[in-house]
Amino acid sequence: MPERTADYSDVLRTLPWRSKLSQPPQNDAEHDPYRQRFEAALCRLNLPAGLRLWMQRAHPDLDLQEQGLFSLAARLWQEHAPLEQFESVLSEWLSCFRLAESFYSEETQTRKELPE
Repeated sequence: MPERTADYSDVLRTLPWRSKLSQPPQNDAEHDPYRQRFEAALCRLNLPAGLRLWMQRAHPDLDLQEQGLFSLAARLWQEHAPLEQFESVLSEWLSCFRLAESFYSEETQTRKELPE
């Protein structure tokens, strides 16, 4: 089984566009519903180590879709869009990672089954 990232901070470090969320709206972060939902979404990620780089190389279209959804979530957060809209985008963003993880798992399993 591929090694898993210890927590979502590993994911954040690998996101080239992470700075878009490094300065959330200047309100009480503890009571910011967007921040709470975003952090909850990140906590649901349990990605294999190396998935981000693999996704960029093996499935650039999925990587672009994932980046676009992340950027949209960042914009919705900054604009204080309706929470339902923000949650919907976060759900799609997580789905991109789940799809990538299934492709990644299939590929790594196939490699293990090939004779050397």
